[in-house]
Order: sequence, then structure tokens, then C-alpha cells
Amino acid sequence: MLSPENARFDISRFGWIGSTAPETILVMMWHSSGITSMRDLFEKEVVVGAVAHGTATMDNPLAANAFLGTKFKIVAGYEGTTHIDLAMERGEVMGHAGIGLVTAKARNQQWLAEKKVKLVAQFGFKQNPELPDVPLFEMPKDESARQAMTVIIARQEFGRPLLTPPGVPAERLAALRLAFDTAMKDPELLKDAARQTLEINPVSGDELDKLSARILATPPEVAARLRQVLDPANAGK
Repeated sequence: MLSPENARFDISRFGWIGSTAPETILVMMWHSSGITSMRDLFEKEVVVGAVAHGTATMDNPLAANAFLGTKFKIVAGYEGTTHIDLAMERGEVMGHAGIGLVTAKARNQQWLAEKKVKLVAQFGFKQNPELPDVPLFEMPKDESARQAMTVIIARQEFGRPLLTPPGVPAERLAALRLAFDTAMKDPELLKDAARQTLEINPVSGDELDKLSARILATPPEVAARLRQVLDPANAGK
């Protein structure tokens, strides 16, 4: 949808097995940034670090500016989110606008405990139950803007999915889906995941099928507008 010149395949022919969890994307601000609520994201310029186009650190704030009305100022070119963390400590940027919850839990737990950072918003189709006090960005009322944000957020919903190549028989895909669904309930797997602070909140293959179809049905003009917003040459204009 976003890079049709690079996607030389028909995604509708693949078989979705499932995903261990959707990826909740967060806006995380440094304690001295002055940004303490979601409202601030719409009323103040908010300087955030980013890696590159095609990553949540860049695409989520660009899309939020264009379709939701936020005021993110994006400083790109960091090698990774750990380098954005260092930039926050040095005062180069105010925070992240595209960091995953799993990453934040694994790497920034001490910062969160010491209140050095604050989670002010989350991107997603629904609020993550682990974060009842972190507000969810509302989807736009304008239909085309809603469809564009759906494409952005859908990437999170897929998380890190398992899928089969085209041509796998239906009964084999069904067996793989059953095995995946069973594994996701295995007590030992859940225990290991908890020990490593890995989220298990499975999305079924059937759910991914429906989400894929929903994305493929995005009107061409909406996809074109979204590509324009995310194009580095346009800087999100």
C-alpha cells in the first residue's frame, strides 16, 4: 500500500497463521519536556526523535500531524531508538512518538518507575489493557483521514506475524493455525514470555485475514495521499 514499487507480490495469496501480539505504539516524553498530557501534543510544538521513513518513529508522528492535528517536530537520522533515548537525556529532543510498548517495558522500565519519562498517548484500534491511564488517539471523523490512519495503525495490529507462502493447502493452513492458537495458551510459553517481559496477546489468523482485506480495500486516492504525507521529499506536507 505504501511502497507498491517494492512490493512485488500479492499479499492476498498468503496464509496468515497468527501474531503473538499487536504492537502498541506510544508517545513517551522526558520529564523536563513540559509535555504532560495528550492535549499538549495538539497545542505545543513537540520535538521528537526519529530513525528513518518507514519506521513508526517517523511515520506515526507524520501521519498524526497530517490527519489528527498534532504538532510534532521530527528530528530524524538517529541510528535506533536507544540513540533517541540518549538524545532525550541530553535535551536534544523531548521524547519518542513511535516507540513500542514491548521495547519500553524491556528497556525503559527504570525510567518509568523513577518518573523520568511519562507515557502521554498511545496509537491503536483499542486501548491496551496494560495502560488504562494512557489515552488513545481518537480516529478522525473525516472518512478519508480515518482510512489513512487505519493503514498506519494496522501495521501495529499485525505485530510480528507468522504466515505461509501462496499455495499452501487450506487444511495445512488450518492445522498451523490450530497449532499456533494452542501454543499461545501453553502455560510454559506464557511463563517464559512473562519472565522476558514479552507480550502474549494473540491475534488469530482469521483476524489477520480480515484486517488484510480491510487494508487492501483502501481507496487508491487515500493511499496516494498517505504516500505523499510519508514521502521524505515532502517532509510530511
